[in-house]
Amino acid sequence: MTSDQSVSADAIFHHVGIIPDGNRRWAKQNNMDLTEAYWLAMQKITACCGALFHKGVSSVSVYLLSKDNILRAREDLQAVVIAEARMLRELIPALKRDLGVRVYHAGNPASLPEEFRSALNGVCETGNGCTDPFPRLYLLAGYDAYEEIVAARDAIGPDPEKLIEALSVPVELDAVIRTGADHRISGFLPLQCKYAELFFEPYYFPDITPERVLAIMEEFGSRSRRFGK
Repeated sequence: MTSDQSVSADAIFHHVGIIPDGNRRWAKQNNMDLTEAYWLAMQKITACCGALFHKGVSSVSVYLLSKDNILRAREDLQAVVIAEARMLRELIPALKRDLGVRVYHAGNPASLPEEFRSALNGVCETGNGCTDPFPRLYLLAGYDAYEEIVAARDAIGPDPEKLIEALSVPVELDAVIRTGADHRISGFLPLQCKYAELFFEPYYFPDITPERVLAIMEEFGSRSRRFGK
């Protein structure tokens, strides 16, 4: 099979990234409390990850909080921290228990509020899961691409061939799904995105469904990927 031929989604859709954007705008549009809106988004994140893992996807990366997000107004940050910490305590354990998912953190834990850091510690494995054969969920929180790349470079020394393996998320992305209508990746795993297919959805994240995510997988399977050749 040549590199520009279409192949089925099941065959190559190994790692998907999710940028769950638009939660604050959705809350305002629907006159909903911000914490409740974020909690709905957390339920959607977990449901979409579960659908992908059931489909056979081996790795999912979710952009929870960038380093810059932590600089938001206190009220906004507190709402997302409460909802995300609750997801870590109440929803993520079911993915681990029912699907054998291993969870890893990408980002600077020292930059996170104590409540969030404690919830992460309760579900995350150590390391980056580079050789882990189990389904892997990477949670980006307090994440900054520059910090990830510099840390990986320091760890491997002069050998660039090992750079991907040393990253916090050591798997190249096949696809990235971003909601909220913005057409950018906002610093989301730039090295891993090298040849990723990008799907920019026009709605806000609380309106996503697992069925839509699986439909994106079908569309992904019809695209031609040439990997620069």
